[in-house]
Amino acid sequence: MLYALTKDSKMITAQVATKEQKYYCPSCHEPVILRQGHYYMAHFAHLKQACGAFSEGETREHLRGKQLLATFFRAFGAQVKLEAYLSGLKQRPDLLIQLPDHQLLALEYQCAPLSLRKLQKRSRGYQNAGLAELWILGNKYRLKYSLPQQVAQFMRWSKNCGFYLIYLDPSKAYFEVIYGILNCQIKLEKNYLLIRNILYEYF
Repeated sequence: MLYALTKDSKMITAQVATKEQKYYCPSCHEPVILRQGHYYMAHFAHLKQACGAFSEGETREHLRGKQLLATFFRAFGAQVKLEAYLSGLKQRPDLLIQLPDHQLLALEYQCAPLSLRKLQKRSRGYQNAGLAELWILGNKYRLKYSLPQQVAQFMRWSKNCGFYLIYLDPSKAYFEVIYGILNCQIKLEKNYLLIRNILYEYF
């Protein structure tokens, strides 16, 4: 995580924190450790065990991607909160964005594997709270010779683009949109909920 609380309950970013101080998780309030070095980005990690709001072992790709996305949306006049904990949902989107039209957007930059069940649970939480949601994928989800279920579950529909996926490559600082997707490996009889999730915006 990029932010933690000081002993005075003040939020601080890992980039300006020092190792002489003690820090705590904003969600579970357990102690966290500051990690800084030449080979990875500054961030905080839990000392003992992961809490329900954060996943441990964030990669450099994920940490850097969150920062790039925050900078990108702020450049368009949006208000951005990194790692904002939604206590009513017990969920923490990577970014919570208030767009210029005041619409709230929960943005997830997905780099690690995610099951369909967990994806649906998170999506339902955002939808029930009246939040728009956007999923942007990391390099592990790059398409190769086919479109497997693990990637297809993130597809969305647009009248202009058809079915599409959005990727972010933090090392090159650019987005890539794969659109006009026509084929994917899905067994309909076993994946009704997946199909419904993919077609949700269309219907």
